[in-house]
Amino acid sequence: MRAPYHYCYTSHGEVLCRDDEDFCRLLCRIAQISETMNAGIFAYALMSTHAHQIIETDNLPEFSRRLRHSYTSTFNKKYHRKGPLGEKNFFSLELRGIEHKAAAISYVLKNPVHHQVCVNPFSYPYSTAGLYFGSAVGKAGCGSGTVLTQKERVHETLARKLLRRSKPLTDLLRLDDRGSIDPASFVEYKAVETIFGTYNAFQYNLHRRDYEEWKQQQKQDGTDDEPVTLGSIEPWMSREEVEAFERKSKHWYREEAVSDMELCRIIDTDIINRYRRKSYWHLTEDEKKETAKWLMENFNATEAQVCRCLALPYKKKG
Repeated sequence: MRAPYHYCYTSHGEVLCRDDEDFCRLLCRIAQISETMNAGIFAYALMSTHAHQIIETDNLPEFSRRLRHSYTSTFNKKYHRKGPLGEKNFFSLELRGIEHKAAAISYVLKNPVHHQVCVNPFSYPYSTAGLYFGSAVGKAGCGSGTVLTQKERVHETLARKLLRRSKPLTDLLRLDDRGSIDPASFVEYKAVETIFGTYNAFQYNLHRRDYEEWKQQQKQDGTDDEPVTLGSIEPWMSREEVEAFERKSKHWYREEAVSDMELCRIIDTDIINRYRRKSYWHLTEDEKKETAKWLMENFNATEAQVCRCLALPYKKKG
């Protein structure tokens, strides 16, 4: 029997998605595997180091195994890389009450704001924030524009790069104008609209800051489950980081100085050409350290950030 979960595939030591194509490919893997396993995807936010999903499935470990294996194999081929990608274990939290589901979905869609990738969840291209209540159906995720069926064979070259060749699309999954699977063809957005009830309620939850009241509201579900919070959605964030974010006014939100994708673009073009390497994976340790120092000096990037973009071990200070 299917049950709803907040699920997260993580790769904190090394960037999971280095460019737009990687994000689109990960999205396609999620869509194809969810269809194969008859799993329901309610929401997602794909980040450079982790992929949040609200999913309903009867076998979450198998879904996670397939996703990790399928995505890693194509990632490794693209970057001439070897070995597993990301943490072996995955994070999951079962969601039993409607208030818990609403809170979990809200926190997932707000995740790019938490990580200072954007200041508005609706501006982030790799989440389903703009998919609900008819506001932007077909525009969430990778690409936008006219939705095309696979039978039309438009942008077939792009599709071959992103899709699993052994798993052709059914008529239920549609391609967008960039060869990626259109989120509106597989995300169960109508079910999410039922959970929130109205567009105003959905908007309110994505921008609310009454965290203590939100916890109390979830007790109306009548379960013994702990309330969904930023701390439970992001268990790898320190207590100090969570409290610091919750104290912020919405007017203080700002984007990070340089994104992981921007750093990866510099590494995957300028740096590997400078050292004549196939990819970041083939840089020597000395070359990585030299590059890390240069990136921090010239792009206002943090040490942790450049280390994960270079797949260089990082030891947290303190």
